[in-house]
Amino acid sequence: MASRTGQNIHKRGSKVQKSEAFFREIVESQAEPVCRFSVDGSIVYANPAFCKLSGMELKVLIGRSILHLSTDTEILKSLPILSYENASTVIESSIRAPGNEARRMQWHCTAFFDAANHISGIQIIGKDMEDQRRAEEALRRSEARYKRLTDNIPELIYR
Repeated sequence: MASRTGQNIHKRGSKVQKSEAFFREIVESQAEPVCRFSVDGSIVYANPAFCKLSGMELKVLIGRSILHLSTDTEILKSLPILSYENASTVIESSIRAPGNEARRMQWHCTAFFDAANHISGIQIIGKDMEDQRRAEEALRRSEARYKRLTDNIPELIYR
């Protein structure tokens, strides 16, 4: 009987390890930056995309405050918004990318809770908004040039 129980525990442990490896591969292969930190802002996990965005290796990021990466404190300011009833929010914040370039990011922030329903950690998944911002600005400039052109042509233009 004891050996059968031991075998069952071993099989379950093996299944858990395979499941954990499967989900770790999913998170680590994401193109979006993923970071998890404690309520005091200390980073406890970052995927390779987050490491690339920050320009730091994982071993340097772990234990570091999220405030060292953000050029503003919007991520930590959003913490009071998060609660057991409202476990996620979307915010925008700047982060210093390699070369000290500020990148505007949209972050999906999700709170995780302990048994007493107190926040035990926050996970953020980022979306780089800088390229979209630049494209929108280029479109505005193009539209302004077109308007100046059409406003200054003496002939009538119609469609």
